[in-house]
Amino acid sequence: MTELAQRISIDDAQVRYWFQNRHTRTKLRMEEYENKMLREENDMIMQENMANLDFLRRHMYCSRCLNGGMTVEELRMENIWLRKELARVIAHVEDVSGQPILALLSVVPNETSSPPPASSATTDDFLSLGPPNHV
Repeated sequence: MTELAQRISIDDAQVRYWFQNRHTRTKLRMEEYENKMLREENDMIMQENMANLDFLRRHMYCSRCLNGGMTVEELRMENIWLRKELARVIAHVEDVSGQPILALLSVVPNETSSPPPASSATTDDFLSLGPPNHV
């Protein structure tokens, strides 16, 4: 840099400051460009998220309640009912089979296995409670 300073008749420090300032300006321009690109990408993602949320709001419903959605409380109540129904079905299967449900799940049937024991229970018995009523 000393040679350049002598050729253009200025201080060596001035040349150093000029290059530092130029480097800083270049770096600042690059950061501004990167920030602009990130803002544009963020805007696109935000628009996509808003569209997805709007879609979910318009299409979130279960097969039994086509009224456009369930409240959180209704979902909690249905969850409780489903857990009770699962416990009831598990208890029934264990009563009929005489084995814990986990033992039944680990058994792989083959051609020589005997058919399951006959039961007087029907599918309607399992559905007798029915789901909670939705508004």
